[in-house]
Amino acid sequence: MTRSRASARRWVGALSLAIIATSLLGGDARASERRFAIVIGANEGEAGEEPLRYAEKDAERFAQAAVELGGVPVENLVLLRGADAATVERVLRSVGERLRLERTGNDRSSLFLYYSGHADSVALHLGRSRLSFKRLKQAVEDVGADVSIFIVDACKSGGLTRIKGAKQVKPFEISAEDTMDSSGLAIITSSAASEDAQESDRLRGSFFTHHLVNGLSGAADTSKDARVSLSEAYDYAYRETLRDTSRTAVVQHPTYAFRISGQNEYIMARLDASERLGRLRLADAGRYVLIADGDGDGDADVGGRIVELGAEGTTDVMLTPGDYLVRRRGEHAIFESNVRLGSSEMVTVSRSDMREVPYGATVRKGQSDLPATAWRVGITGELGSPLIDGASAMGFLAPSVQLDLEPLTLQLRARWGQLTTTNEDLTLIHDIWGVDLTALKLIDVADVLGIGIGVRVGVDVHHQGFDGTATAADRSYVAPRVAPVARVEYVPTANVAAWVDCGADIYALEVLDGGGSGKSEAPVVGFCSLGIGMYLP
Repeated sequence: MTRSRASARRWVGALSLAIIATSLLGGDARASERRFAIVIGANEGEAGEEPLRYAEKDAERFAQAAVELGGVPVENLVLLRGADAATVERVLRSVGERLRLERTGNDRSSLFLYYSGHADSVALHLGRSRLSFKRLKQAVEDVGADVSIFIVDACKSGGLTRIKGAKQVKPFEISAEDTMDSSGLAIITSSAASEDAQESDRLRGSFFTHHLVNGLSGAADTSKDARVSLSEAYDYAYRETLRDTSRTAVVQHPTYAFRISGQNEYIMARLDASERLGRLRLADAGRYVLIADGDGDGDADVGGRIVELGAEGTTDVMLTPGDYLVRRRGEHAIFESNVRLGSSEMVTVSRSDMREVPYGATVRKGQSDLPATAWRVGITGELGSPLIDGASAMGFLAPSVQLDLEPLTLQLRARWGQLTTTNEDLTLIHDIWGVDLTALKLIDVADVLGIGIGVRVGVDVHHQGFDGTATAADRSYVAPRVAPVARVEYVPTANVAAWVDCGADIYALEVLDGGGSGKSEAPVVGFCSLGIGMYLP
């Protein structure tokens, strides 16, 4: 188990213990502003609703951000996974009772209420129970917190990606008329009235919560004051959710209604709040993907997520300590750097620290944040053993085009070659024109080196012409061939590759004997080729 994965699991375990220990929400107030968080994730909805994959995981991620960056003491956090409506109402009452018992004249209090799961136009779907928005809104008001932040990531079912929500009824919406009558209440929803809130297998969570948590972790700090305000968090989540979902079947527009009286900016997160986290400084603007464990294989589990964010300038991101692969997507290239981040440590990554990654390698790794294909053009010189006894070795020149996919690499070539042989009376000039298709499974064993095996199938047109004192008629014929192939590929730069292929072509020929009748033969011709090519941007 890696250090990063162990750290993430210890954190979740600590949350679970805290939930058990604080079921009555006991604990002492430690600051003039006391913050509480009730975080609810529900993968299961009502009968007939497709279970969600990431709602409860999204809740864990928001809970972690609330504790480590949002100023919520762990004893003031309740994380509910798969809870029913009665449990949610009971917890809300317990928070309200605690606030009333512990309130002093100078105290201010805040409540974060987060929900990820199924919903329809009137209620949350908590397993087989329902909690109406009207009842929930009243329960939140009854808590009596000075500021309440209500975040809902839920909507309908169906769509290109896994859709959050359920029945095809009037979409869930909280309008300004419903919310603005309560001073100190802010409501953020993950989508507009007629839209779906979507989960992403690529991000292993919902688009909205992924970007909201990234924003709280520092990506939304446009003022560069190490603070993330409510408006900054919303603006960032809105922009990034809109950007990502614009590539899906349903464009998603988060909505809001704010009325926080008494202060201009409500601070949702402080980037200097946690001594446990490390600070990764991204020195250059761009699109970044941060992959835990630094291996680039897409199996990250630090915080249970891959971090994908947009940086408009120098951006600090607070992360769980561990090893990370930092990937930046340029207009025509991809750059990577491996970093190790410790607690309370700041590591800066700039363009000069990053290596340019070959396009073919990025495709073959199967990372979904990368291009799905890479095209390469090249030229190959090939030398083969004689096809005809007594003839010279065969030389070929072959232009090629290659397509890299995740499972396979495909290369299409056209080739021309010539061999000659001479006896006392005749000189045979044997021209060969052919096409072939090679399918390879390439494995990148290093940043610049790949090896693979595959098969090549092709067909050649052979033309034999004769010169000399004797007379012989020219003749032409077609010969299919198939060959096992092994490749070693070297990629010194991101755009240029060189490779060596070796194998043995097995031909299907019909050979004429002296009497003019034919017989089938399958001669084997060994070959090696050297190629050089360039990836197309």
